[in-house]
Amino acid sequence: GLRKGRLRDRQQLVLQSELRFPLFWRFASVVFMEHGKVGEDLADLSSNEFHPGFGAGLRFAVNRKRKINFRLDVARVDDRIGVAAAFSEAF
Repeated sequence: GLRKGRLRDRQQLVLQSELRFPLFWRFASVVFMEHGKVGEDLADLSSNEFHPGFGAGLRFAVNRKRKINFRLDVARVDDRIGVAAAFSEAF
């Protein structure tokens, strides 16, 4: 959803939630929501609006023991569509 660097300032607040569903073999799917905002300081941060994001993705377990997945996500943030691929997990 909210790529690193998408929102920039000195303070950041991001709320994230995922639901993961096993599919078959080493494949899984996920749906997620994020809300994030930034500000110069805490007062600025509290007065700024959240930027909502939501999306879905696929996971392929490269190493199950170490929880290393290849991720492919499609998300909508601020009326824009984005695609991201990575070797990791959000949390």
